[in-house]
Amino acid sequence: MSCDQLLNPDNGYILNDTIKLEVIVSADAPHGVQWDSKKHAGYIGLKNQGATCYMNSLLQAFFFTNQLRKAVYEMPTEEDDSESSVALAMQRVLYDLQYSDKPVGTKKLTKSFGWDSLDSFLQHDVQELCRVLLDNLESKMKGTKVEGTIPQLFRGKMKSFIRCINVDYESSHVDDFYDVQLNVKGNNDILQSFRDYVDSERLDGENKYDAGAYGLQPAEKGVKFLTFPPVLHLQLMRFQYDAAIDANVKINNRLEFPERLNLNDFADNRSEDNDFTYVLHAVLVHSGDFHGGHYVVFINTKLNQPHSCWCKFDDDVVSRSSFKDAVTANYGGEDLETPGRIYTNAYMLVYIRQSCLDEVLSTINDNDIPIHLRQRFEAERNEEAYRKKEKQEAHLFTEIMLIREEKFQNHHGFDLFDVRLLEDECQKEKVKKKMNLEELYQFVASRVFGAEGENRLRMDFRLWLFTDNPPREETGVSLARMRPSTLITRDRNKLLEDTFDSDRNLIFVETPTLSNIGKRLSLQQYDDKSN
Repeated sequence: MSCDQLLNPDNGYILNDTIKLEVIVSADAPHGVQWDSKKHAGYIGLKNQGATCYMNSLLQAFFFTNQLRKAVYEMPTEEDDSESSVALAMQRVLYDLQYSDKPVGTKKLTKSFGWDSLDSFLQHDVQELCRVLLDNLESKMKGTKVEGTIPQLFRGKMKSFIRCINVDYESSHVDDFYDVQLNVKGNNDILQSFRDYVDSERLDGENKYDAGAYGLQPAEKGVKFLTFPPVLHLQLMRFQYDAAIDANVKINNRLEFPERLNLNDFADNRSEDNDFTYVLHAVLVHSGDFHGGHYVVFINTKLNQPHSCWCKFDDDVVSRSSFKDAVTANYGGEDLETPGRIYTNAYMLVYIRQSCLDEVLSTINDNDIPIHLRQRFEAERNEEAYRKKEKQEAHLFTEIMLIREEKFQNHHGFDLFDVRLLEDECQKEKVKKKMNLEELYQFVASRVFGAEGENRLRMDFRLWLFTDNPPREETGVSLARMRPSTLITRDRNKLLEDTFDSDRNLIFVETPTLSNIGKRLSLQQYDDKSN
């Protein structure tokens, strides 16, 4: 707008030399900082392994399809291998999304697919991944009380037909569908795309239909929808091959889609009991071109409640969103109100039938999750937390290997004992580097002799630090020789980190025989000049 237009009183922007501006400011949730998705949005996101944002969007859409989530929890996976079972990995992801406070990892899920780390950096086909996951879950549910959940939720039926125009002859067959692929190019909105989908093709001229006894006949070829599923997946065909340039391209044309979608006119021979009115549940969005980009999903998280709540799931960041940002801003094409978003648009829509909302989005309670799953996943989380803490605190600890005289007995080799058996036969303990030497004695006493009994023995034992002291023979050959070389005294003022030179130390626990209790032990400190 020019200044002349703004200052012209006839346009109504200026009144009494005053201009009032109303500005709407919005910002995306920050990345790379301590953003608490659970606190701000009530939900958590999924970690991106490199290029798995498309998978994360699909998983979030599955998570908010509550009836599907319940059925996934019910799949029998007690005996499944934790690394190769897709069903168990799906249960784990959904469980973590429900109960965790931090972004959830998906490495175990992609590993169950058979993907390596490189595959996680490649963008796969979303529609194909959706079908593979649903097929896998459907197979796992067979023979269980949740058998048939996948087709019950996602399967519709359509009839493909060829009908002769001049004679009474028709060939047809009924097929199942789990999603509908709609053309974007040449259509303005979803309803027009549906009309394009069911528009029949004329077979005439050289392309006449062979009607058997009727010979070659002009005919109509097309499809009709018989039923639509409770959860309707619409794949918008934005990624296609362009013969004109001999390349795959992304179609960024504008395609509008409504919050409420009435498909009754597209259902053939619909009964009055079947109302195919749908409500928009999720909008999966792609930003970029055919060769790559970024995927997010907008989900109406309270679709079956009085007040809807749209949220944006952008990998590990979840934030509240407006209806405009979730829906109208993702129609595609040029938009004066959202410049620069021509390459950002919806590629998949999830609609839920109005009459099935309460069933599909039924509340999930703790009791809906089998006890064995809760116990298994909680044990895994505790183990992972322990390992993480152990890794973070590793620099505070050192490892000691305790060896006693029994290991020397009956050894006829070159050294005092077989060094190769250290890993298997030595008692290993982790101790804090800030522990003083008196505390080390108390620690070893409790670990080696137990908390009760043999008090005199526990008081009289000594600790020796083993070192590798290779003697050099006249031939110049150096032979390994492990010997207790340094007596560790009970010094409260000296710490382990000042005594040990490495993070793994071999310590000999010297104990007197019963007849020598109270006497000085005869073991002398190691002298490398002696034999």
